[in-house]
Amino acid sequence: MMQVEKLLSTLSEITESLVVSPEILGEGKPLTLAVGSPLEITGLSLDSRSVKAGHLFFAVFGTLTDGHNYIESALDNGAAVIVAERETESVARCKKEGIPYFVTKNIRSAIAQISAEANEHPSLSVHSIAVTGTNGKTSVAWLLASIYRELEGSAALVGTLGTAIIRPGEAPSFEMLQTTTPSPIELHKCLAEARDAGAKYAAVEVTSQGLVQQRTQQVNWDGALFTNLSRDHLDLHQTMERYKESKKLLFSEELRNSSKKDKLAVFDIDDPVGVEFAEFLRSVNDPNISVKTYSAKGNLADVSLVNSSPSLCGTTLKVRIETETLELETRLVGEYNVSNVLAAVTYLTSRGTPAQELKNALLNVTTVPGRLERIGNSEVNVFVDYAHTPDALINVQESLLPLCEKRLITVFGCGGDRDRGKRPLMGKAVAELSQYAIA
Repeated sequence: MMQVEKLLSTLSEITESLVVSPEILGEGKPLTLAVGSPLEITGLSLDSRSVKAGHLFFAVFGTLTDGHNYIESALDNGAAVIVAERETESVARCKKEGIPYFVTKNIRSAIAQISAEANEHPSLSVHSIAVTGTNGKTSVAWLLASIYRELEGSAALVGTLGTAIIRPGEAPSFEMLQTTTPSPIELHKCLAEARDAGAKYAAVEVTSQGLVQQRTQQVNWDGALFTNLSRDHLDLHQTMERYKESKKLLFSEELRNSSKKDKLAVFDIDDPVGVEFAEFLRSVNDPNISVKTYSAKGNLADVSLVNSSPSLCGTTLKVRIETETLELETRLVGEYNVSNVLAAVTYLTSRGTPAQELKNALLNVTTVPGRLERIGNSEVNVFVDYAHTPDALINVQESLLPLCEKRLITVFGCGGDRDRGKRPLMGKAVAELSQYAIA
């Protein structure tokens, strides 16, 4: 793990003020480690309950709880360094026990920087792709990781399904996450595990909250995709404009700040926000970023749908890529999944993947777990889908209605206490499209 000397050097660049034991640093001196100190950081933690001897503990003022209230608990569990947003009464104990206590106004940036540093910046060694948007993130990330698995032997996936390194012929074993976009500590650990396992590619779902909280700030992205924008997370962002601006951070800041060369941004221009983002990035005129677009509705794009034929077992597509036409088959069901396939196809072909290799790989991509996933083989066709927004519910129902021989029955719910304003809209969507609705 990280040597304290390197850690302190990094922290010196991001902390506004500093309270440490003079036994460790010497008051008024530059941030250098006292010769012969045995300190070594053995891990990073945001949760005092997970702190072990030698851990660095970040005290964050969060949306639900204040981490500063748990500094004493972290110290009791063996924390070796404290990084906080303000001084607390624990400073006296840290001075007495010779434990460095740092204060920074931007602790989320500190978490991102230290997490990347502690794992030796794994995204520099892994082709890292960010997928953002209201709907479709999981499906697009799954498609990218699964196709790269077929082409390259393995790939990493980070998102709603959890984290996993997927390999040909193996059912992925997912490690669950508390949030779709994990903390920088978890994210860089995942990327480091991918690097160490020989996976050359990683697809990461990036949420608006993850962007606002700088969880992905220190990832050196090779590419970023935008799927769409519709109502969601207004409990956090308050307005659609602020929600949109949070998504834009992936392109206006993170992709542009990435140290990678030959970066690629992909946008769905069937969504006006996709058009706006694409125009913005083109106006920046960054020679290291290429902009590509896709459309399932006949709009002029780099990759566009010619026609598609859906069934309960999958979808056949004819796609125009620049001036050439390619016929593809996928096990993904539903017209809305056509856009998700186009997103992956746009990214891969723009990276030079040969058409026949892409076609063969796509055939081997299984249905996304929990995304219009067919359950069982009874006379009644049962599908499970993660749809949690009004738009997503509409898309799922409109995809299944033309394939129904009799009735469409929808069982749905709205999780937790987040964005209660979307609940009546979801009820309306189901009431208008399904013959029976169970909430």
